[in-house]
Amino acid sequence: MKTQLKTLAILAVWSGALHLMMLIPGGPGLATTTAGQEDIVVRVLLYSGRPDPAYVLDDQKTIDAIRDVFASAKVAEAFKKNTVIPSILGYKGILVKNAGKRGGLPSMFAVYQGTIEVVDGQKQFLFDDDRRLEKLLIDGAVKKGVIDDSFLKSFRKMK
Repeated sequence: MKTQLKTLAILAVWSGALHLMMLIPGGPGLATTTAGQEDIVVRVLLYSGRPDPAYVLDDQKTIDAIRDVFASAKVAEAFKKNTVIPSILGYKGILVKNAGKRGGLPSMFAVYQGTIEVVDGQKQFLFDDDRRLEKLLIDGAVKKGVIDDSFLKSFRKMK
């Protein structure tokens, strides 16, 4: 029993460290895209042990729609976790890095199941009740061909 608890504790620490590394600007995983330093890079967090699908967000209508989501999102004062990205297998949300702060969007944000984590100077959590941000970013991933329609169907079934 003690060995199992130690193993679980080690796995939890490593999982947390990997998630933290994903939030560091220029951290692992950017090699899978041909993004420049000023691009908006969207990464769909799906896999453990292999690169997650990523694309460069360059569609102005989508950027404008994302800005609208941020304008209407409510502050999530009741959110008490350190991050919206869960330590689970499978879909874990979406991470967006925007080092150039293009389109008036934050330099980095993550979203999972309608909760948005904004890291732009200081960390803030927001609620997007309709999950519009996640849907916009997933639709962009499908349009760019980095995820397929089967994922989109399973995503739409999620609560």
